Amino acid sequence: MSIQAVSFGKTAQTKNGNSYEKAKAGGYAGIAAGAAMSAVNGAKVVKIIKNSMNATTLKNLYEENLPKLPKELSFRDFAKHTIRGSKIGTAVTIGIAAIITTAMAFGLGKIIDAVTNNIRAKKADAAATNAEPAKQPEKE
Repeated sequence: MSIQAVSFGKTAQTKNGNSYEKAKAGGYAGIAAGAAMSAVNGAKVVKIIKNSMNATTLKNLYEENLPKLPKELSFRDFAKHTIRGSKIGTAVTIGIAAIITTAMAFGLGKIIDAVTNNIRAKKADAAATNAEPAKQPEKE
């Protein structure tokens, strides 16, 4: 009884029937890189939004839109609704941007995997053609 070799990767076969180990680390690395990049960019956006939502900005915005606003809306209510709306809008925007960034990084990783698999398949085919056929035992 022979012991089979242990392989942690998935083996695939070329068109010629030769086996090679399939690459899939690029997709995982892309997901990790996309998520990390999204987290960093999201933190930057939150910082910018927090800095821009100060009392002076809100007061100027309130005064500019005063003719369009209902007369019973006070500055305090206006500020509360504006800040809440900006938080919701920022969260939705960051979420959508994170999904897009992670998907793009994943796709790039899968492209790298495809190129690596193509190279491995060519090497497997080349190794099979260059290998000497096993000698057949001579009949006596």
